[in-house]
Amino acid sequence: MIITKMLRLKLVNDKNTTSRNVLCISAPEDGESLPQKTVIVIDYSGSMSSDATPGLPETERDGISILMLIIYCIKVMIGCYSKKDSVSIVCFNENAQLYFPMTNMTDANKNKLLSELESIRAGGSTRIWSGIKMGLDTLKNSFQVNKQCNQTIMVFTDGKDESANKPLRGNIYELDGFIRDNSDWCKTITMNTVGFGNQLDSKELFEMAERLNGTFSHIPESSTAGTIMINRLATDLTTYGNNIRVIATMKDDSVSSTNIGSICVGQNRTHPICHSLDNTQKIEVSMFNGLTHVVTQVDLTTVTEDKKTVLECWAKLDLIKTIEHNIDKIQTTSPTVSLPYCTVQFANFRTRNEMNNSYPYIQGCLKDVDDQLRKAVEKEKWCAAWGLHYLRSYLHTTRKEIVNNFRDYAIQHFASNKFTDLQTHCEKIFLATPPIPKKTPVARTNTSTSTPRLNPTIDTSTLSSNSSFENRYFGSCFHPESSILMADGSVKTVGKVRKGDIVSCGDNRVATVRCVTFSPGLFEMVDIDGFSLTSTHPIRSLDPNENKWVYPKDISSNRSEYDQVVNFLLDAHHEILGVRSRSLTPVRCCTLAHGLKGEVIEHDYLGTDKVTRDLEKIPGFYCGVISVCFTREHEYISGVVSIV
Repeated sequence: MIITKMLRLKLVNDKNTTSRNVLCISAPEDGESLPQKTVIVIDYSGSMSSDATPGLPETERDGISILMLIIYCIKVMIGCYSKKDSVSIVCFNENAQLYFPMTNMTDANKNKLLSELESIRAGGSTRIWSGIKMGLDTLKNSFQVNKQCNQTIMVFTDGKDESANKPLRGNIYELDGFIRDNSDWCKTITMNTVGFGNQLDSKELFEMAERLNGTFSHIPESSTAGTIMINRLATDLTTYGNNIRVIATMKDDSVSSTNIGSICVGQNRTHPICHSLDNTQKIEVSMFNGLTHVVTQVDLTTVTEDKKTVLECWAKLDLIKTIEHNIDKIQTTSPTVSLPYCTVQFANFRTRNEMNNSYPYIQGCLKDVDDQLRKAVEKEKWCAAWGLHYLRSYLHTTRKEIVNNFRDYAIQHFASNKFTDLQTHCEKIFLATPPIPKKTPVARTNTSTSTPRLNPTIDTSTLSSNSSFENRYFGSCFHPESSILMADGSVKTVGKVRKGDIVSCGDNRVATVRCVTFSPGLFEMVDIDGFSLTSTHPIRSLDPNENKWVYPKDISSNRSEYDQVVNFLLDAHHEILGVRSRSLTPVRCCTLAHGLKGEVIEHDYLGTDKVTRDLEKIPGFYCGVISVCFTREHEYISGVVSIV
């Protein structure tokens, strides 16, 4: 059955700036997404056996390799496909092989593919073109002229070519040749590249994705892999049409054509018209509907006023150009010249747009500029480690108006309702997928020396002097076998508290649990008459005459160690009452995002809504139970889903 595909098009402007016109492109809310035909290309060279948590000291690694992590993500993807979708697997090192032919994702075939994935082992050197070429050939050979589908390739790699047999003129040259030889077919497909870690050639991965209408995504470390894969998959599974081109013919017969990527069911996309409508003969929008290219002409005689859309679209264009200029500067000049320049450019973007920060998308752009975008160019070591990769990834998501993570603010506005539904569906499958089997862990030690991890978001030098960093994990928490008082007067073990439970906060106050966090590690615990918590978790003084916060280590010498702790995010009041065995007076403890000020209790991260925003972006948050590491070096939450 052929699925009819129609886009809704309209022109809007702002009456105060009539030279700024925006083309709005909308896919219907009740539209049907295309069946998927996907080739997954996996780098299984020797470097993929490297540890997936490179920023952690060896004493705290759990033996999960990059390849194990990628295969785990692919298992989640397979669980999300339906029987109308087809998948093939290509693996490569210096050579490529077809690991699994293009096959419909029935339950039986899913199980067969999952079994095949277990046999993949890392080894050999890297020749990226071998994998991409076989992936393209596999997808092309499976193409059926009368079969409507969304053809995609997804490439996973951690590096750049190492093989002595790599193409003499480079991978881009080889890809350009393939596109020339298969130009019509290449206009119907999408290739997305995913780079893991720091040692990759993100410029090449970015350019290869760009040539085949896709995007580049950067996975700096293991904690972000799940979020990127969930969002990438939700985008593919809700694709209404791809390879959308805006074609403008001027009155002098000159033609400009811009590929803006794909569109999801129910998504509203915007494209700035950077030329005068008076000099325009016609504007057409071409979209590949999975079977053929459908062309729709824009009505140039009707222009609707929509100030919000115009301002947000032109802010998007401004941010794109700012990032493009910054990337070019970093690539062509030394860090001592480029990084200060980039910082100024982001500051200038803020100045140009902050007057319009009441508009949601612009507000998100300003938050991203103040947060990750600025930090990507703040320090030379950050820029070299992850910053430039991040800028390229962010640039693609903004150009193509897709969501590829939970952390960046502005891109969340690109999500459609259908995308959000699929995102939730994929997250549930992620949660239900059995965890990665870990190798025998190295004994954990309490150490203060470690290598800085990736993607920092706050500088610990700015934290207040009251912030304690005695443990490597500074998320002060509770022993899972201790008990707290519930709102109905009952007692519940900390480790069994779940989202929706109502806890007592003291002073006749109650609060509902929004999320429970479990943190692994080795923690120094202090026991206060049967209630155990980390040694630097602020509690109210046990002396009723003292209205102050104190550290448990200062009032009890009963110490122990434990390998997991628990904390809570509440909807109000942000205190819990720890139950003591020989006293009716509870231990009053703060929880995450408490917002309290003063000596001991104040914390510039864990005591603010910054921690809430980060928790909300971890898969599993809305299910209410997640595993997180609050690390001193990482300077933000490293989150992974945990089935507890």
